[in-house]
Amino acid sequence: MSYIPGNVTKIYWDEYYKMGPAGSKNPLRFILTNPYMRWAFRITVLAIVLFIIFEMKRRQRIIPVIPPLRNTTLDFVRTVGNVYFNQHDNKNIAVKTINYFFEFIRSKFYLATNQLNEEFITVLAKKSGIHVQEIEELFKAIQEVNSSTLVNDDLLIYINKKIDIFYTNIK
Repeated sequence: MSYIPGNVTKIYWDEYYKMGPAGSKNPLRFILTNPYMRWAFRITVLAIVLFIIFEMKRRQRIIPVIPPLRNTTLDFVRTVGNVYFNQHDNKNIAVKTINYFFEFIRSKFYLATNQLNEEFITVLAKKSGIHVQEIEELFKAIQEVNSSTLVNDDLLIYINKKIDIFYTNIK
């Protein structure tokens, strides 16, 4: 200090030039000076980054497996069929089948089914693509069901077959 002139009021102390880079104030200077510690530090940082990347995914609860519902339509049809079979009410079954057939004609071909005359049969034959003779046979059987009080098994089976043939052969 004796070499400093007396008129100097401020003194700046700088050790950078005296110590050089070895005197850096980096908090990791001990870890970075040793090569083994430097590699351990790099691997740790890399592992932390990889952990963060893979854990960024949204975690979701496991979805429980719910068994699908059983199709009970066939059971229902069997039950209804058994009820009608046990009652042996062929007239009721035939009327319901005919009504369903008429509803199909109304919705598919846009024809009114309140008058079943020759004009209706020819228009239905043209729209459905089925011969007039087959449609006439079907409607004769329908008139027979509507006019009788009891329907035997043969007539019920005959009407059902004719209606099924109609359904399968339409365009």
